[in-house]
Amino acid sequence: MRRRTLRLLAGLLVLGGHRPAAAQASRLDSIRTDDAVLALIRPLGWEYAAAVLGDSAVSAYRPYRNTRFAVRGGQTWCKADFDGNGRTDLLVLARRADIPLVFCVLDMGGSRLRAVRSFYNAVHRRQPTAQVVYRRGQALLRYTDFARRRGSNGRLRNRHTQLLAYTYGAFLPVQRRPTRHRIEAIRLTWKLTYHDHEELDLRIEPDDRAYLQTTEYPVLAPQQISRQALTTQLDSACRADMAGLLNYVRFSRCRNQYDGGDLNHHPRVELTITYDGGRTKTIRDANGEGTPGLEYVYTYLVGLRRSQRWQPTTASDDHVAPPR
Repeated sequence: MRRRTLRLLAGLLVLGGHRPAAAQASRLDSIRTDDAVLALIRPLGWEYAAAVLGDSAVSAYRPYRNTRFAVRGGQTWCKADFDGNGRTDLLVLARRADIPLVFCVLDMGGSRLRAVRSFYNAVHRRQPTAQVVYRRGQALLRYTDFARRRGSNGRLRNRHTQLLAYTYGAFLPVQRRPTRHRIEAIRLTWKLTYHDHEELDLRIEPDDRAYLQTTEYPVLAPQQISRQALTTQLDSACRADMAGLLNYVRFSRCRNQYDGGDLNHHPRVELTITYDGGRTKTIRDANGEGTPGLEYVYTYLVGLRRSQRWQPTTASDDHVAPPR
C-alpha cells in the first residue's frame, strides 16, 4: 500500500521543490528578432497568423501604461523555461485586431512546439497581459486581466492578478501546499448541449482500469444518436499525473457546488473522487468552470478520450453497464 501511495503522489509540484532540467539545445535559442518570432508562431494557428509585435503591439496594452505591467514597445516577447525541461520557451505579448494576444510557446522537444493560452478566459475576462518572474529558480507568469463587462463609466474594472506555474500541461495558479490524498477512484459525468448534445461518463477504478461511455446526437436530429462503451488500462504515469493534478488543485477543499446559471456551450459536470480509504468528494459544477484548477481537471479527464487507446467493452468486462 505504501508503494502504491508513493506512486499516486508522484508528480506533485511544490513551489521550491521545482528542479529545472539541465539546459538543452532548443530551436528557440537562435531567435533574436520580431520577424523570427512571427515566422515561428504564424504556422501555429489562425489566431497567430495576423499577430503583430513590438511598437505595433503597444496600443493593445494601453490600460497598463501607468502600472508595473506597462508595455512600452521595443521587444514584446521574452525567453524562459516554463516547463522545466531545459529547453527555451517564449512569452509573447502580441496584438491581433486591436486586442491583446498573450500566449506562451513551449519547446516540447524534437520538432514539437505548443502554443498555450490556458490562463485566458475570453468569456469573462479581457485585456490580458503577463510578465515572467522567478521564484527559487522557477520561471512563473505574473498574469493580470480585467472583467469582461466595463463599469457604468465605460472604464475597465475588477482587475485580477495571479501567479501561474506551468504544471500538468497547463498554467495554473501557484499552489504552495498541495494536498496529499491517496486517490483510489474517479467518476466524471460531463454533458454539453450546443449544436450537438454530448454526454460522457468516465470511471477510473482502483486497479487503474478505465471505463468510458459516450452519447452524441445533433440537437435538431436526436434520432441520429451515437453511443460507445469503451475500456482501457491506464499506465502508471497517467494515473500519477491525475493524482498529482487533483492534489495540486486541492480538490478536497473545493466547494461541493458551483452555480452561475446556464451558459451557452458550457458543460454541466459532476466529479466524484474516492480517496484515503473510501472517503468521497463530489463536486457539481453547473458551467464547468468552478475554479481555474477544476476547469483544467475536467479538460484533462475529458481529454483521456483522445489521449488513451480504448477498446470496445465486452460482456466479460466488470462494472460496465450498457449505455443509456
